[in-house]
Amino acid sequence: MDPTVDRVLAEARANGMEIGAQIGAHGYFEAWAVGDAAVMRIPRTLAITRPVVDNSPRFERGEGPLVVGGNRLVSIDKPGPFLDAVLARERKTTSRVLARFVDRIELAGVGVALHEHPPGRTFTNDTSELVPYLPAIARALVELHAVFGFHGDLSFDHIAVDGIDRVTFTDPLPHPSGLVVGTAGYSLPYPPRDLIDARDEGLLVRDLGALAAIAAEACGHPLGFEQHVSRCAHAIFRGAFGDGFWMTDERNDARTRYSSIADPALRGWIEDAVELVLTSYTIGHPSAGTATRYLQALANTPPSDAFVKLRDAMLPLVQRIHESPSLMAFIVAERRRTGARDPVVQAFNACDQALARLPPLLDELYKIFVALFGERPLVEPRKVAHPEEVYAESHDMRTLLVDLEHLFDRTWYTPVTLAEVGGRVARASALIAKLATNNQIQIAARRYINYVEQIK
Repeated sequence: MDPTVDRVLAEARANGMEIGAQIGAHGYFEAWAVGDAAVMRIPRTLAITRPVVDNSPRFERGEGPLVVGGNRLVSIDKPGPFLDAVLARERKTTSRVLARFVDRIELAGVGVALHEHPPGRTFTNDTSELVPYLPAIARALVELHAVFGFHGDLSFDHIAVDGIDRVTFTDPLPHPSGLVVGTAGYSLPYPPRDLIDARDEGLLVRDLGALAAIAAEACGHPLGFEQHVSRCAHAIFRGAFGDGFWMTDERNDARTRYSSIADPALRGWIEDAVELVLTSYTIGHPSAGTATRYLQALANTPPSDAFVKLRDAMLPLVQRIHESPSLMAFIVAERRRTGARDPVVQAFNACDQALARLPPLLDELYKIFVALFGERPLVEPRKVAHPEEVYAESHDMRTLLVDLEHLFDRTWYTPVTLAEVGGRVARASALIAKLATNNQIQIAARRYINYVEQIK
């Protein structure tokens, strides 16, 4: 045990404090129960320093939490100022999802914090039992981000759940605290655009990645983030974040790990979140609101068998939409670079008939979707980017086919993409109506077949 912690506990007991069981020993604090209603958090001494280099030794899962200090990955070596910085954040916020600060006291010359005991339990020793509570944790994290800002050190130790959906977070990192990393295995170094803003999207996305790592470990398949801390920190230190710093090996390693998760809905959400976090090292920061959108997707995750039922129900629709003559032949030929072969020619010659077949298929698909997932708010879909070689007259047709390509792809549906369905259906329906007037489908198909023929 840390000798500092020993001295604090000895003086606390000598002063008549009712010290109960130790309830947490990960991170910067050891947590001890005080009576029935309070927790005392005692800063402990961590001595971690590693150079920020590509080939630095790998961390162990649970090591830390860490910050980037100069060209080193380090632990906080001054627990007193660290504690005060944490409490400075907590004093400004009263939230049901954050353990309430009670008092700061001195024991054995060490500043310690008293908090209300969070109701419920943590899952450090029973990680798999956390899985049913992940949607509630996601909802609570959205609230924490709104009223408090980033947490910075999400792990099993720092999440307590009471009943069905009451979630309390403990032990956030202070702010600003340099380039926060968090605990190895759960967080990856992720630079904020604004070091002063506790709600900077980069910091919130770090929490999203940590929750994805927690979810994967709860399913029995840890993501192995601890292997990538040094390399990611090195990318940031040399200014490569968002500048083509490829994460191919890390993404492939993560896919190998989460691909074995049995629950398709949760697996899909973890995949989306991990891809967002890791591809950001290549393309840069996601836009404002991204972390909230991904967390809400998990919060609204339907029963896992809903995706299985959707894919089963879609199968005959997918077969019908590709029956000749089918406008889908154009996008298939484009993707496969096959040129204007028979299916495309047949679709071109019967483009009016092929277009007229689409509305009932789209309506039937959407009815199945609503029956399984309910009506969802319409989100305007992203504008489709067309290759320069695509003629302007066929932009509407190609946008329609891109939407249909997603909507009738049984593997496209995940907790994150559910939010896009209504918007894509609405846009596709509007484009079908537009292309059906004044021979626009014939003009668009003629131009599109010219483009397809060029790319073979």
